Amino acid sequence: ALLCLSSLDFPPQLLRSRSLSLTRSSVTADNMPICNNFNPLLQSAKFYVKNGLAPSTFKSYTYAWLKYAKFCSLHETPLYPIRINTIVAFITYCFEHLNLTPTYIRSLLAGVNFFSQLQQPSSSQSLFSNHVIKLLLNLLSTLNRSFYSPYLKSLLKSSFLLAFYGLLRLGEFTSPNNTFISSRDLAVSDLSFHPDFYSLSLKHSKTKGACTIVVARTNGQLCPFRAMFKFALLRHQLSGLPDPLFLTPEGLIMSAAWFLKHLRFLLAACHLPPSQFSGHFFRIGAATSAAAQGIPTSSLQQLGRWSSTAFSSYIRPDLSAVLSAQRSLSV
Repeated sequence: ALLCLSSLDFPPQLLRSRSLSLTRSSVTADNMPICNNFNPLLQSAKFYVKNGLAPSTFKSYTYAWLKYAKFCSLHETPLYPIRINTIVAFITYCFEHLNLTPTYIRSLLAGVNFFSQLQQPSSSQSLFSNHVIKLLLNLLSTLNRSFYSPYLKSLLKSSFLLAFYGLLRLGEFTSPNNTFISSRDLAVSDLSFHPDFYSLSLKHSKTKGACTIVVARTNGQLCPFRAMFKFALLRHQLSGLPDPLFLTPEGLIMSAAWFLKHLRFLLAACHLPPSQFSGHFFRIGAATSAAAQGIPTSSLQQLGRWSSTAFSSYIRPDLSAVLSAQRSLSV
């Protein structure tokens, strides 16, 4: 589940420390020179961005930024420009030397990302999101150059993009075995196309049970709508049978093992270590990219179908917010 940053607990001795000032004016270098004619406007923008946060969230982000700054000082690395290699090293340091959990490390990255946007507004977005998008583009480019049949290429591309834009867990769109069970697995009848999106009725979801998700028509390089529409046409040509939706060239339902085998083959072809990528790769990558784009927590929560007692009592599904969030992930 998503971690609500405002609920983080901090050591009292740290909050009382004179060396740690949590005032909004002292945390960032507001007098940092900006080399363009927009200096007054950008300075005002920083003020609005900072003061738009809840005090508890700002405190959480500040703690994360100071932790990152201490890491850079310890390793004699400049704070700016923030590079992906430094972030990767920071993540590893937090895990191996500070024994922090992956969930807590992600919360620290949210704070680092916030302050990087204040100080490097032109580059912070690419730091956290473009890496994921480039990896996905590389994966699909490798798929397109592969020896796979047109149908298999279309099947994998549509499922990759569905998993990414729908933030799906592996078990939500694949089967645990080669046997199709209508009450558990996706069928052709679960897919519906609309002018600006397509919808897919999931038979089960970890937090919401059976539910329907929507995937936007982005019209970009990674448009999931076009990929799924093309696959649907090929799927109908291959077999008019209504079950299942994701049918392999061998005439079997797409199992998790089958999907992972082809994903890992393509990752290896991209010169990436397959062992470091799980079936949740697309879900994690999309969530990381969405957070880097500044998508509100409430929209992220709807997009990924995460449960949260802090939001479930008042959030209502908003189709336009979900579609807008998905389009912001596109290139």
